[in-house]
Amino acid sequence: METLYNANNLTLSTFVCQVCEEPARGFHFGAFTCEGCKGKNRTSCKACRYTACLDAGMSPQSEFLASVP
Repeated sequence: METLYNANNLTLSTFVCQVCEEPARGFHFGAFTCEGCKGKNRTSCKACRYTACLDAGMSPQSEFLASVP
């Protein structure tokens, strides 16, 4: 689900993490992600998590760009 700001009242819809489909908290390393995927600190295999992040469009060369309140 994509999120857009409403210019009239500045409401925010819900973004979904492109890695695990949990609610996203911002645009991290080139993809909308939750805090867990941003830090890659889930309990799954680190190599598998890293691959999932790359598959979702995250980039190790990108920087943190924006956060959702």
